Amino acid sequence: MKLADMPAWRELLTGDDPYNRKKESLAGQLTARHIDELVALLEHGTDPEKESALSMFVTLRLALTSDSRFSDRTRATLRQIVLRHVQERYPLDPATRSTFVILRFLDPQAAARVLADLPISDEWSSQILTCVFLDMQMAGRLLVPRLQELSRLPGGIGERAMHALESQGHITPDELEQVGREFRTTHDIRALNRIFSSYILPRNGQAIAPILKLLGHPTVKLQGAYIYEADGIQLYMEEDREGRLTAAKMK
Repeated sequence: MKLADMPAWRELLTGDDPYNRKKESLAGQLTARHIDELVALLEHGTDPEKESALSMFVTLRLALTSDSRFSDRTRATLRQIVLRHVQERYPLDPATRSTFVILRFLDPQAAARVLADLPISDEWSSQILTCVFLDMQMAGRLLVPRLQELSRLPGGIGERAMHALESQGHITPDELEQVGREFRTTHDIRALNRIFSSYILPRNGQAIAPILKLLGHPTVKLQGAYIYEADGIQLYMEEDREGRLTAAKMK
């Protein structure tokens, strides 16, 4: 049976699927030939067909690299199509958000190159910038040099890039000591947030002593736990018998 004759595909074209049940049901019925038909529709179909085909590949994203229904030729063709779409329209066209997800699963390095070469503008909406920097964070080490470059810019873009780096644990020793000194002196919540995201979270399972040294005396010392307060917000940390950090949260 061709894709166009499958009831589940016709339902997907004509109805809403807010919980992805139709797509998930259809995904289990697809053969290699159906996959190739979806690729063709993504390139040459009507707008509703393209949109539905794109949503199906998002549903199938975990299968893109290992499922036997995707031949090497099919993957290569799909990669060319989504890469071209992303290069032409990302990130201003909302539809390319899903296309970029597919590209990231098919070819993480190509997705990272798109982000690295992207001329980011502070005139973009907050929603677009949030999506772009989230994609950069998900690229991991591949985008660290680009994020470091952007973090030196003034204004919101520099701040977003700095946050993306720190959330991955990238902060220089001098910067960390400066932020620690600021917190010990003022108990500023912004300083504590930076320490928490860039230094404390990545140290889970490691010695807690360097964290305590950086933060100074806790507001409250409990048996195996420490509480630091800043502007009504608490940092709560626990340690095990070997003095290793076992839990940390802001509340």
